[in-house]
Amino acid sequence: MEELIKKANVLVEALPYIRAFAGKTVVLELTPKSDQARSQISRIRMWIDEASWLPVQQKFFETSTDDYFLSHYTHVMKNLKIADAKFRPDWPKGVRIEKPRG
Repeated sequence: MEELIKKANVLVEALPYIRAFAGKTVVLELTPKSDQARSQISRIRMWIDEASWLPVQQKFFETSTDDYFLSHYTHVMKNLKIADAKFRPDWPKGVRIEKPRG
């Protein structure tokens, strides 16, 4: 884990426990190292479920205003088998497909 954190382009800080969800969560605050990323997002706060180690919530803070975008996850499943067909487009008849030019 320590090696992964060293390679990441973020600073990681564990925050004090906050009881916000059912079950125990670890709260991490991620701060981008690059000036370019930090010019848009000042930090990301992430709540991770201790039982599954999957995120249950993420809060992205904008740099200039400290406004935030909140993503909350429920009914998360890991290693779910998804058929390849689910990733193929199923366009209705008569749809015209245009490809980017460039």
